[in-house]
Amino acid sequence: MTMLTADELSAMRTEAEKVLISTCSLLNPSTTRDDMGGGTATWGTATSVPCRLSMVQGLRAQTVTIAGQFQVHAPFVLSLEWDRTVLAGYRAIVNSDTFEVLNVDDDHDDRVLRRAYLRRVDN
Repeated sequence: MTMLTADELSAMRTEAEKVLISTCSLLNPSTTRDDMGGGTATWGTATSVPCRLSMVQGLRAQTVTIAGQFQVHAPFVLSLEWDRTVLAGYRAIVNSDTFEVLNVDDDHDDRVLRRAYLRRVDN
């Protein structure tokens, strides 16, 4: 089996990034503790990140229960530059819609794009 050279991988990444035709804001969570032992979530922001949002083909919508109510979430995938930092729990704002990052597809070699799987957050 032939391994990719560093130059070949770099060229593949450059070509793959051409499909990132949109921009989004990635927000990382942090919690500010209050005097009562609880906390308030706040969100940091990285703006104008190149991305591409797609519905995941072949996956069915997920039904979850939140606050005792059933909600249906269509699965989305967000493609980003291969070295962009994004973790489960982050939020992404794309075209004024807010999404929660459920997980990130990171467990493979020679990654040309980073993919994060999302669900839409109702505002």
